[in-house]
Amino acid sequence: MSRLGATLTVLVVLLAWQAGAQSPDRVYRLTVPLRGTLEASVTRIADIAEALGGHLQSPKGASPLSAAWPDGRSLTVGLTGQGAPHPLLLQLTCGNIQRGAKAMCEDIAERYKSGS
Repeated sequence: MSRLGATLTVLVVLLAWQAGAQSPDRVYRLTVPLRGTLEASVTRIADIAEALGGHLQSPKGASPLSAAWPDGRSLTVGLTGQGAPHPLLLQLTCGNIQRGAKAMCEDIAERYKSGS
C-alpha cells in the first residue's frame, strides 16, 4: 500500500477514536516499554504484526509504524513519553471495524513482552 494508503489508515483510526457513537472496542490504545533500542522494539512489533497476517504500511523499524489486515484491522505504533526522567514508551493503537481492538492490542503486547 502506498504512503497515502498508510496515511488514510491512520486517519481512519484517529477519527474512529474520536467518534463518540463508535463502539469503544473498535479502537484501543495501550503502551509498552521499549525492549532495547527504539528500532529493535518497533521491529519486534512489526514481526508480530506480520506473523499475525498484517501487512506493513511503513518500513520495518520505522516509527511511526503502521500495519493493516485485509479484514479491516489496523495497528499504529508510535513513541510516547518525554525521556529522562520519564521513560520512553511505545504506544500501540489498534483498530478493528468488527470490534475486538482491545483483545488485538493485548495479544500483540503480550507477544511483545514475552518475546514469542
